[in-house]
Amino acid sequence: MEWTYNLTQASSLTLGAGLSQTKDKTNPANDFKETTGTMRFSYSF
Repeated sequence: MEWTYNLTQASSLTLGAGLSQTKDKTNPANDFKETTGTMRFSYSF
């Protein structure tokens, strides 16, 4: 999921969030969950 905010005509701020999950049927000890967050600033001239 990602959101973009246009601060001005030349700049914007993008915020993102995500979730990743891996399940190992053979070895449950290898199950993995991850949450990520991102922020990006963009400026055009």
